[in-house]
Amino acid sequence: MDLSAKYTLSYVSQFTEIPAATLQNWLKRNVVVGHRSDAGGGSQGRHRLFSFFSIMQFAITKELLDAGMGSASEAAKHAIEFAHSSEGEGVDGLPERNPSFPFHYSHGDTLFAVGPEDTAVELWTYDGNRDTYGKLRSRVGKGFVVIDASDVFNRVCARMNLHPIEVLDQIYPNCTK
Repeated sequence: MDLSAKYTLSYVSQFTEIPAATLQNWLKRNVVVGHRSDAGGGSQGRHRLFSFFSIMQFAITKELLDAGMGSASEAAKHAIEFAHSSEGEGVDGLPERNPSFPFHYSHGDTLFAVGPEDTAVELWTYDGNRDTYGKLRSRVGKGFVVIDASDVFNRVCARMNLHPIEVLDQIYPNCTK
């Protein structure tokens, strides 16, 4: 995967399943601003281009809205945290996670939660050795919206004609050994 690749709004709409008119509306109203390295737009004939990080930001925004988050601006504000930052390896016993990407699939599924106090990225494992709910609740407070960020990533990759497992193996080479 080429992380320096840029995509037009038309492609972003296809990859995220967000209508282009909705994306344009969000951009005009500064609901979503994209990544600062995205270029173009602002004048006729110049197409705005978006990075993979912005594509994931938009996809996470849509997923939060679909899960019941109140407004597009609120969902977008929190989606930025998933798409453009990460806490790093070892925080709260979590493995490495790069911005816009879920944890490597070998660790489990990646959940993204937004609560009244904070947001959190957490790992869901199938062996029952991790208290995912307890960790989320302690970090984001009572009453939170949670989405499966691994699933969002998998769907975006599929629409981009990328295999999510291959992408994660490339992003996290130490997990494939």
